[in-house]
Amino acid sequence: MITNEYDIHIFSLKLQCKYSEIQNIIEQNECICTGKEKSELSSYYQMPQFKDIGVEIQLGQSVSHPCWLILIVNPSSPLASTYEPTALFQADKESVQQIKHRLRNILDKIGIDRRLKGFKLSRCDLTCNLYYDRKADVQDRLDIFKKSFPILHYSAVKFGQYSNSNERFKGANKHSSS
Repeated sequence: MITNEYDIHIFSLKLQCKYSEIQNIIEQNECICTGKEKSELSSYYQMPQFKDIGVEIQLGQSVSHPCWLILIVNPSSPLASTYEPTALFQADKESVQQIKHRLRNILDKIGIDRRLKGFKLSRCDLTCNLYYDRKADVQDRLDIFKKSFPILHYSAVKFGQYSNSNERFKGANKHSSS
């Protein structure tokens, strides 16, 4: 017999911000610079202080593009007040309200005075955990995965980069044809 558990593992919320909002967050909080563009017009940051409860905060600051703040949330972790990487979030009215409350507290701590309704859902990873009664069933499932074909390596090719040669376009699309 097999038991299934379907729920949410991780979701991300994204908020477009002004340059000055991101600058204030960076100045008032512990932030780690994770990258800069060569032109120095864009910088990317992370805030590590909430990772231990399953909330990662990423910031993007740019002079030439919109700035943003992303919350990557493992929703089971804030509810447990500790990092629970394998736990799945089973959404009901009460637990969703608790998550909203915890996220609101985090936003207040870092100096974001915007409503959660202003954030857009940018990612949601739904997960299915399978539990087998017999070890042989687990091995059968693993064997299926081992026999699956690996994804072929491919690299992105911008079509405008080449002349209108059909041969070049065929090469750029090689990874998607079989």
